[in-house]
Amino acid sequence: MAEHWEGPIRGLELSGQLALSPRQLRHPVLAREEKDIRLKRVIRQLVGSTPSRVDNPCSVFGRHARDLARSLPAATVSASDLDPTWDRLYGSWQGLRQRSEPPNYSFRVQSVYDATGEASPDVVAVFGACGSLADGALERAVRLASRYVVVRACCHENLGMNTQLSTWKCSLWHVGHRLKNVVFRAQRRQRGLYWNERFAVEAYPRSRRLRQLLGANDVLSLARHAVDCAACRLLIDIDRLCYLDEHGYELRGYHQGMIVAERLAAPKHALGSVP
Repeated sequence: MAEHWEGPIRGLELSGQLALSPRQLRHPVLAREEKDIRLKRVIRQLVGSTPSRVDNPCSVFGRHARDLARSLPAATVSASDLDPTWDRLYGSWQGLRQRSEPPNYSFRVQSVYDATGEASPDVVAVFGACGSLADGALERAVRLASRYVVVRACCHENLGMNTQLSTWKCSLWHVGHRLKNVVFRAQRRQRGLYWNERFAVEAYPRSRRLRQLLGANDVLSLARHAVDCAACRLLIDIDRLCYLDEHGYELRGYHQGMIVAERLAAPKHALGSVP
């Protein structure tokens, strides 16, 4: 079985640039902003001054995509999400601050799960994708044969549209997750958002390697414990790293839910194939 585990983790030369200190990690919400700063720095390093295409699904406000567009004038940065309201609001806020829209920035209404008929981007970048949305972004990168994948995963409990936690703790952190999950359930029920049958609980683990060890119910249990369990979040992310490796990507950096990978080879397994 050892040969099945060769590959997903090699150099990790970018992990040092992603690393946060224990003090920064002490405040999970503030740590997210620090993570996004590091990921945007890595994208600038990878892309440089060459003409390139950056695809930012799950963009919400489009703040990070606009930042990249301003700092990468030779790049074309395209943001997308299902609801344009938040992008428009942030654009209006930028106008009030007398900041014009970057000419190389655009927004379109599109689901992260929809990646058909598009040109291959140089980077698929996501700055905070809850649960299966992160997996949708990874699949999107694979389908579009993006050269780089730069993703910050968050809210690991939302795999397969799970909205249940294993704890009854009532800290602000836990209450915040519960309120978000109430919104998730309402949005799914009323508008069908966030949900895609390709990413139901039964579709996990996503990688062949993890399927040798875990079943769908095991992953669901990891997800329900993920808010409090760092090891659970790590196992979920290891499944994602193996998925990328099986589809021709080499991991360049990983730290606390931040993933940077580069496409080096043809996929080892056809997309959507089952073991």
